Amino acid sequence: MIKFFRKVRQQLLSENKFSKYLLYAIGEIILVILGILIALQINNWNENRKDTAKEIQFLNNFKNDLITNKKELNRIITKTEKLAAASDSILKLYHGELEDFGMEKFIKLVMRGGSFVTYKTREGTIQDLLSSGTLNNIKNDNIRLAIGSWKDNLKEIREWEEYSINSKQVYDEYLSHHIDIYNFNSEQPPINNKIKKNLFNDRLFLNNVSDRVFYNRRLNHYYKNEFPKLDTLIAQINKELEIKI
Repeated sequence: MIKFFRKVRQQLLSENKFSKYLLYAIGEIILVILGILIALQINNWNENRKDTAKEIQFLNNFKNDLITNKKELNRIITKTEKLAAASDSILKLYHGELEDFGMEKFIKLVMRGGSFVTYKTREGTIQDLLSSGTLNNIKNDNIRLAIGSWKDNLKEIREWEEYSINSKQVYDEYLSHHIDIYNFNSEQPPINNKIKKNLFNDRLFLNNVSDRVFYNRRLNHYYKNEFPKLDTLIAQINKELEIKI
């Protein structure tokens, strides 16, 4: 009987040790799992922090590009206004709406009609995002869409710029056939009273001048319409930066 109780006691002790070992093993597994989860969480946090830092940098760079583009818009708006006014002055002189302002100014106005402008946008950040495939780093849907569709949004402006360049080429070709442009910087002026009269009697010249007025005014209109778009984008970027910084 004594042997039986000893055997039972040893069995209970063995079972107790096994239970303790099992609990210890389970505890170790839980600690390992928790460690892995914590490590993953820290890694995700670090990755998110890096992504946020990149996004902030992209947003700041894009904002600077937009500010530069606004300065460029100011330049070309002023230029197109001057070019349109110059050609329009020739037409007003023809219609008798202006007093004759002398040959020197007339020549300058005629030559200015062959000038043109284009919107030289700064697109460094846009190109970086699109070429590197990191556009999704920008979390704001509106900003991301504006970047992705940047060239499409400028398509109409580029088309009108092309029309203007074609008009300028036609205008230049006409002048090269009717006035001595090579004398522009010499003592002998490229236009005299006789040539001026011939120009005013030529419908083709007047039509070409009218085209220069039209295209510069048209471009001026489209350039001015870009300001609200850029201002809206800059405001959205500022809002995003306030949230993320």
